[in-house]
Amino acid sequence: MTLIDVAIIATVVCALAVVSKQHRKLAQTPARNGFFAIYAGLILIALFYVADLATMYVAPLVATPSGAMDLMQDLHLNAHWLAALLGIGAISLGLVLAGRAMVRLIGDLEGREQQLADAQRIGRIGHWRVTPDTGEAEWSAEMYRIWGKNPADPAPSLEKILETIHPEDRDKVVEARDRAASANQPYELEFRIVLENGDVRHVRNEGRPEIDGQGHLRSIFGISQEITDRKGVENALRDSEERFRNLIEGSRQGVVIGSEDRKILFCNQAAADIYGYGEPKDIVALENSFDLIAHHDRDRLREIRESRFSGGKPPTVFEFEGLRKDGEVVHIQAVQRALSWDGQPAIQYAIIDITERRAAEEALNQAQKMEAVGQLTGGVAHDFNNLLAVIMGNLELLAARCRDDEKMTRFANQALAATERGAELTQRLLAFSRKQPLRPVVIDAAALVRGMRELLARSLGAEIEIGITGGHDLWPCEVDPGQLENAVLNLCINARDAMPRGGRLTIETSNITIKDDHAAGEADVAMGQFVLLAVSDTGEGMSEDVVAQAFNPFFTTKE
Repeated sequence: MTLIDVAIIATVVCALAVVSKQHRKLAQTPARNGFFAIYAGLILIALFYVADLATMYVAPLVATPSGAMDLMQDLHLNAHWLAALLGIGAISLGLVLAGRAMVRLIGDLEGREQQLADAQRIGRIGHWRVTPDTGEAEWSAEMYRIWGKNPADPAPSLEKILETIHPEDRDKVVEARDRAASANQPYELEFRIVLENGDVRHVRNEGRPEIDGQGHLRSIFGISQEITDRKGVENALRDSEERFRNLIEGSRQGVVIGSEDRKILFCNQAAADIYGYGEPKDIVALENSFDLIAHHDRDRLREIRESRFSGGKPPTVFEFEGLRKDGEVVHIQAVQRALSWDGQPAIQYAIIDITERRAAEEALNQAQKMEAVGQLTGGVAHDFNNLLAVIMGNLELLAARCRDDEKMTRFANQALAATERGAELTQRLLAFSRKQPLRPVVIDAAALVRGMRELLARSLGAEIEIGITGGHDLWPCEVDPGQLENAVLNLCINARDAMPRGGRLTIETSNITIKDDHAAGEADVAMGQFVLLAVSDTGEGMSEDVVAQAFNPFFTTKE
């Protein structure tokens, strides 16, 4: 055996050992067919060398016929060439196949690198690797674009990279990097960079420490993504939300957003104030939005709400009576529209408190009615007064001519007394219509009421017990005595009608001071010191419907 044989056998054995050890990994590569051909060639070379060695060293030791020995020697002479040819052929085939596979692999890798570069360009994401010990950095092409650098230039050092970070963000970047390196943990943060031309860009960074076999930090690998446009959108959205929030929170109009399952998703402070809650969260915490609606309006609003959610055409503007936290009823006008809230269907209600407006409308309506009655009363009173003047003049002439006739004189005087009472009624009607001026004087209201006791007793009858209370240290008041007597008499007669089986009527006088907060909530009431005259009875009282129309001049319960 020559030295060349030994070298070839050693090489083949080593190659077979390497290929056998790595055959699983080689089987997963695109050049696996070439590697298997090379593997087969090496096995052929090994087999023929084994046969050659057997011919040279084993055969002489065994009793072998001379013809067989000659054959084996011939094989020995040709084994080297045969083994070489077969092995080289297999290896050559393997190299060709492996070469073709590598060419395809290189092409695929180049294509994938280009795809990766395109993906990074589209996503504005670049990858990098820095070595903290040396400060060296490796950048992808997109990193150069993000930082506004020339790709032909070498990647800047770690120190130069830190210089491009906005001064306000530099410390947090260094802190995040050092913390990740010491804890061997990935990190993520956003910061700003300043380009050479002064432009500011927003960057999102993710980094991951790379540790060597000894547990030491070798490098940090990561990606950088330019998010300037996204930040602009986020800032614009945040500004829009802030403007919307300020608009809603600063509005005097209440805003309530309700879900399909009657939950309250949002409300502003104005809505909380309308319903008497301290903060909007107190309303949002309610289990059912119908808790804010008066019971008699719930069915009607349920129909409106269901029609809106089902795509119907309910009224956009409607009014209802709301229920405050303290149980007080408040009149509300609402404007509704459908919207989407967190991806779910919802309804937005813009509400205003119209309680004062309703009260003003009712007061205006009442004033218009009273004005109409006053105009009518004034006209009637004038005409009636003219008729009374004619009748009274004729009666006076008649009485003068009938002085000698006692009976006729008595009739004439009675007729004159009746016309005088008619004249007094006319004056009261004119006073009501504001065409007859009132004649207020300073009086003692308690004394006036006590002076009416006899008149009231005759007017109310024996079945009505009359009680007059108060009057001690009563303030003097300025009023038209005749008008006050007439008002008291009318109240007492109405009280008598409410007590058909008898009862007690009480007239009370007292001093009262009206403060500004009470005066603000009542029409035609000023703050100051007043004398209160109250008439009460033990009669049947009035129903809510009657109370609502008590001051309507055209309304009466009498038949």
